[in-house]
Amino acid sequence: CAACHKSCLNCSGPAENECNACDTSVEGLGFNSVDMKCECMPGYVANGDGCQRCYSYGKECSLKCPSGTRANEKYM
Repeated sequence: CAACHKSCLNCSGPAENECNACDTSVEGLGFNSVDMKCECMPGYVANGDGCQRCYSYGKECSLKCPSGTRANEKYM
């Protein structure tokens, strides 16, 4: 047996784009069925081995609010 990529729950091979499902215990991680890989969903950014909630500002998604702005739960 060969291990799946660390982001996959199960897979058809060891590469990042050979996932069949993602680890649902990782917050913000979702399955991209087009690319067959697990990636952070909108509103999340990659952070080490997982995904972290981020603040949306324009088209950017940042872990900190840009200068001159403040945190607003509505736009997380």
